[in-house]
Parts: sequence; structure tokens; C-alpha cells
Amino acid sequence: MSASEPVLFELGTEELPARSIDALKDALGEALATGFRNAGLNFGAPIETFASVRRLAVRIPDVPAATVAGTEQRKGPQVSAAFDSSGEPTQALLGFARSCQADEAQLARWRAGEDCLKTEKGEWVTFEHTIEPCACVELLPEICKAAVADLALEKRMRWGVGEASFLRPVRWVVLLYGEQEVPGEILGVPSGRTTRGHRQLGAAQCELPSAEAYEECLRETGHVWVAGRIEEVRRQIDQLPLNGAEVQCSETRLMIGCASAEYPVVLCGEIEAEDMNLPPEVIRTVLEEQQGYFPTAASDGALSAQFVMVANQPDPEGAIAAGAARVVRARLRDAAFYLERDRQRRLDEWVADLARVTYHRKLGTLLERVSRLESLVAQVAELLDVEPDLARRAARLCKADLGTDLVQSFPSLQGIAGARYAREGGEEEAVCCAIREHYLPRRADDDLPNSAAGSALALADRLDMLAGVFCVQDVPTGARDPLGVRRAAYGVLRLLVERDLDLDLKPLVAAAVAGQPAALHRAEAADETLQYLSDRMRGYCVEQGQDKDTIEAVLAICSSRPLEALQRMRAIMQMKGRPQMTPLSETHKRIRNILREAEEVSGDVQQDGLIEESEQVLARCLKESENQIQEDCAQGRFEAALEQLLELAAPVAEFFDQVLVMAEEEQIRHNRLRLLRQVHEVFLRVADFSRLQI
Repeated sequence: MSASEPVLFELGTEELPARSIDALKDALGEALATGFRNAGLNFGAPIETFASVRRLAVRIPDVPAATVAGTEQRKGPQVSAAFDSSGEPTQALLGFARSCQADEAQLARWRAGEDCLKTEKGEWVTFEHTIEPCACVELLPEICKAAVADLALEKRMRWGVGEASFLRPVRWVVLLYGEQEVPGEILGVPSGRTTRGHRQLGAAQCELPSAEAYEECLRETGHVWVAGRIEEVRRQIDQLPLNGAEVQCSETRLMIGCASAEYPVVLCGEIEAEDMNLPPEVIRTVLEEQQGYFPTAASDGALSAQFVMVANQPDPEGAIAAGAARVVRARLRDAAFYLERDRQRRLDEWVADLARVTYHRKLGTLLERVSRLESLVAQVAELLDVEPDLARRAARLCKADLGTDLVQSFPSLQGIAGARYAREGGEEEAVCCAIREHYLPRRADDDLPNSAAGSALALADRLDMLAGVFCVQDVPTGARDPLGVRRAAYGVLRLLVERDLDLDLKPLVAAAVAGQPAALHRAEAADETLQYLSDRMRGYCVEQGQDKDTIEAVLAICSSRPLEALQRMRAIMQMKGRPQMTPLSETHKRIRNILREAEEVSGDVQQDGLIEESEQVLARCLKESENQIQEDCAQGRFEAALEQLLELAAPVAEFFDQVLVMAEEEQIRHNRLRLLRQVHEVFLRVADFSRLQI
């Protein structure tokens, strides 16, 4: 065996959820890499991760056969505490000796003043411990066991009579070091070199000759693609006879579709002409979300009758494709039935039914929530130049489709179905758009509302939910977030920043809190909601490329206006490389420290009390700059405001060089403190520069 070999670890399970496979694969790879490093097994090339619906696997190249031998120095008690007045070892030294397994010879060396560590703070006895090399194969089972145990799983299940638990029952474990089989036990299953092939096409058991041969052996003997499935699916899609139509699938949906098949075979099915009359959103929902298939579209974007699926085995007789088409047909006929039944009532007739649906046990029914939205959206609408009556009408109807048969069966069509029913009922187009868009963004990378009315309703919807959550003190902790509070907060920030809506959240949050049931009103709820949004703003701004110290400097003085806050950060980031920014930050820190330690003084600066020329110059420069800085900030010209502040850096520095702030004469001292307070307040018009790390 060479000095280093690849390690292969495969965990074989019952069918894993397709959406979880890639995240689990990556997490297992990271956990194993960390375990190897911590154990002293430093590998060379990047790790390789593999997965299919029945397995997670990691291969780590160039792992040394054993850890490196070395020595470790342990520090014991201080020499003064190691021996008593008669020179005998104390209990502290004896305990340290036992922990090190030191012999009498070592005690004699300590008594002679040898093996000691001398520093400025004292002298300690030490013991040099030899670390023996440990074989890689001896460490592997425990490293793998710890990595699997560290995986964050939302749900675990147990199987058999043991206590082992995982996302799905574990059926086999492969653990190889090069060509060597490594014995061990993980989750109650012994490890070996035997993996399993495709359930229908491959060998029930496949003996892996080595870690290097993993993919080739599984593909040839087991008919399982553990790598390259997406590329293979793309290749097969390109060869489909689609008559000019284009397959529509996102990377995420393609990944999920490929994860479900160990031996991917791309098939094509067809939707019957009668079913193509259904709304395109309904057809897409059936294909993509219910079945995991890919729709196709013509060059003009219109849906085609063909759809594409990834099967788990070849279909020479066409039975699989025909069966898929039958299932799609049945689901589309169900959708057509629900549509026809829903259309027997106008959308506004469904609103009253919301009184029978509980939104939250403390926050009332959905109808009560709709009433709160009608009031709140009118205030938001005025700020966005949207007709308040139009916004209220959209709020009145925005949740009505939740009781329809179509949305009950296809929940992802909420908003989409409501907009269609509203349009068929003769509602204004702006109302229909707002109903459809108010759920956007549904996730972090989703689209935002395009219309002003949609943005107003989307903002009101999220603020009402956030205010309600903080009124009932049901704030998410850990991974638990049943109402999607984090997603709602992120949506508020994206709406304001990416749609250039310079709104102050403070009055809107206060209005949202005031609209909650009277019995739930808490004085702290509005501040807690704003603080939560500010905390989310920190993470959002990091994603936008802002430095953490810049974020803190701005949020310290501007946390309720997200768009303005980000504009201030961008201005500071542009200026950060300028040499004047360092003295500006240091000056602000110095002023803050002086004011923090000095006595409180009130009132305005007395001009006749400025006796030194440098303080007179500073007062004059401050007066000339103050109004301009205020105007620049009000107009959003934060770069110009920063330029004005940079010009103040020199007179402030001259002031500190020439003037003793804490003068003995009280009147002079207080006047200088007032001047510094005024400088401090002008700085805070832009940011708290004392928080910058320059």
C-alpha cells in the first residue's frame, strides 16, 4: 500500500427525499473533511461527493496511511505550587503526574528544576508527551460515525429494534481505504465493500474492488449513475424530437428530477388537446409540482402539448410514458372540474367564508386578518401614490381564493387563482395584479411585484404578519418558523430596497401593531418588530457586499429606512479607501469617548466663550457645513455629505492639538463640550463613524 490512498464512504439507505439529497451530500462531505483534519489526516485534492436516491457517498483523495508522530507539551501547576516547604511534591503536582503517567525519574527532573516553562508571568512545570502515529483504518469508523451523527436532519426515523436513527433506514455501509476493506459499524450496520445496484436493472450486490473504481463499478455492474446524471439528462433532452419546442426547467427542478432516478432515462409524454384549454398556470402546477415533470414551450412562450420526464429505467414499450400521460390527464381533469365549480360564485362571494378559517388561535380568523389588511394597505398606498380605494379592494379580495376548490387542491395557485377569478368577475386590472403579486416574493430568489398596488399589498401583508407574531410573542427560534416570519422580514427588505421604496418602517409597524386585537397590544411589540427587521437587514446587507463595520455604523443611526440605510452604506464603502476616512473615524471615536466620560451639558455653544482661535475656526466651519450636510442627507446625496464631513476633519484635529477640552474653568469646559456635542451630532447625521474599523 502506498503512503496515501483514497477513502470511500458510502451510506446506503431506503429512498431519500429528492429535495434533500444534494444538501445532505454536501453536508456529509464537509463533516467528513472536518473530521479528517481534526484527526490529523491531512488529505490533498478536494473531496468528491456522490449521491442518488438510495445512497450518499464521499471520496477523499490522498489520505495518509497514518497520522504523523510528534510531541505535545502539557503545562502543569506553577513551580511555587508544585512542591511544599520541605521539597515534597504537592497534590497538585502528583495529580498532574498521574494524568501524564509520569514516573519517578520525571518527578526527580521537576525537583531539579528541569522541564519547566518560564515566562514573564511565572514558572510552570511541563511534560513533553510523545504522540504515537495512528493508522488511518483505525480512525475511519469513528470519523464517519461522528460525521453522520453531526448531520442536521429535520426529521429522523428508527428502524428495527435498535436505537439508530437517520432520515431513512440505513441498509448498507461501504468503507474502503484504497483497496482495503475497513471493518466498523455505523448506525448499527457493519461496513464492508459491498454496495447495491439499481433495484430492477442492476446486481443486487456489487463488490467494489477499490475506492477509485466506485463510479465505474456502480455504473457497469449496478446500473447506477452516482455522478454525471444531470449532464446525461441534458444530453438526452437535446436528442428529443420536440418539433421546435423548448424544455422549460430550472436548475433546481432539473436537480430534483435527476435525483429521483438512479438510471436516468428521459421520456416524452403528451397532453390531450382538450386539456390544453386550461390556464397555463394550472398545467404547469400539475406537471412541475405534482408530478416533477418538465413542460415545453414554443418559441413564443406558449405551452406545448408535450412534456418531459426523467424515468428510472428504459421504456422500450412506451408503457411508462403512457402511464405518466394518463396520470397527468386525470389531474388536469380534476383541475378542470374544480375550476368549473369555483366559477359558479364570484370571488367576492368567497370572502365571507374566510370567517370560518382560523389564521392564528390568538390573532383570529382570516376574515379578521383581511379587515386589518384593508386598513393598513390604505396607509401604505398613500405613500406609494396608489389609489387607497383600489388598494383596499385588492386587500378585501386577496385571500378569498384560499377557500376555493382549486387552491385547496393546488395550494401553490393561491393568488394566481384569485387574480384569474377577479378578472373574470370584472374587477379592475390593477386589483387583479395586486391579488396575484401580493404573495411575492415567496422565497429569497423569487420575483418581486411589478405593480405599485401589488407592492403596497405585499408590504402590508408582511407587516401585519410580523406585527401579529410579536404581539403574541410567537417569534421563531432555531429552525422552527411555521408562519414564515424570516421569509416575511426578508421580503419586506427586498421590496423596499429593490423597488426603490424609501419608506420609514416605524410608523407603518406602529400602525400594524395597533391593528392587532386589542387584548394583544404590547408596548414593546413595535420596537421588537423593528429590531427584528434591523437584525435581518444586517444579513441582507452582507449579501449586498457591505462590510460589517459599515453596516453597524449606519444601522446605529438609520435602521427603520432600509433603502436609505443601504444608500448610506454604499456611499461610505466608496469613501473607505480615502486616507481622510481614517482620521475621521478616529476623531469620532475620540469625541464619543470624551462625551461619554464628561458631565452632561445642555444648551447652545456660546460664541463669545470660544477663546482660542482653533475652537473659533472649528465653530465657524461647523456652522458652514451643518446646514449643507443636513440638506444633502435629506436629498439622499450621502457622498456629498461625506465630502463635507471630510473637510471638517482638519479643523477638528487642529482643535484637539491646540485646545484642552477639560479645562479647569467650568464655563470654558462646558462650552467646549457643547461644541464637541454639536460636532458629534453632525457626524451622526450620516453615520456613527466611531464604529468603523479602518
